[in-house]
Amino acid sequence: MRRGQALVESFVFLIVMSLFFIGIPFIGKLANDKQALQNESRYLAFQYAIRLGEGAKSFYDSSYSNIKKLTSNAQPGQDLAKSEILRNEWQIEDKGIINSISQKKVVDKAKRKFLISSLVLEEEAKLIFDTEYEINAKLAHNRSSQSNTAWKKENSKTQSLAKKSNSLLSPVDKPLKRTLPGFDSYKEWIGDIPSNHKKGLLNVFN
Repeated sequence: MRRGQALVESFVFLIVMSLFFIGIPFIGKLANDKQALQNESRYLAFQYAIRLGEGAKSFYDSSYSNIKKLTSNAQPGQDLAKSEILRNEWQIEDKGIINSISQKKVVDKAKRKFLISSLVLEEEAKLIFDTEYEINAKLAHNRSSQSNTAWKKENSKTQSLAKKSNSLLSPVDKPLKRTLPGFDSYKEWIGDIPSNHKKGLLNVFN
């Protein structure tokens, strides 16, 4: 009886492990695409904020809109006496917030019956734009891209996860001669455009 139970448990464990290793590439693709979309939506928001849509290149289905104008309380000088008049005269009023949305349909090309055949990933980013109190658009871009919350913190987490995932998967995939899942993300963006976005955008900040 115990031997039979042990055989059943071993068989169930083998099935679970097989499903896990078969599903790793697809799960890896989802994680990679999700991070790529997140970076893409932020990148587009920065580009739209600088050029209002001109010069921004998208690798996915994307859209953007200009959300309503900020309230006086969120403007330089807030709602103090005559602050609105001064903002207009000095042209230092923030125009509003850019809302950038990127989408991608992920298809399981291997057609694994136990996984979802396709799904749509979506990332949305909101960014204040046309910060008139900066000397130029490039400085506004640099200030935004150096934000620990908006960029560096999340991206560094993804990079550590990618390295850990690849180190665990490499010995498993090597004997099976499978392509290692593409856990990857853009390098740290500290005031510079990622190199894979530079082509065709050389004059964005001129």
